[in-house]
Amino acid sequence: MSSSEGDLEVYDLSGRSVAKHNLRSAKDEVALNTSKFQAGVYIVVLRQSNGHTMQQKLIIE
Repeated sequence: MSSSEGDLEVYDLSGRSVAKHNLRSAKDEVALNTSKFQAGVYIVVLRQSNGHTMQQKLIIE
């Protein structure tokens, strides 16, 4: 992520938001506590304030 701020949101496969974090500074890594997530597949969406959006599949076993 560049110097822009943004939001990180996690969705389950039914489209329900299960976690959301506001990102205020540019870092190469984001720690996401998944200990309370049920086993399954999730979609992590990173929306930067400059309009860029990235998605990644997350599998919790």
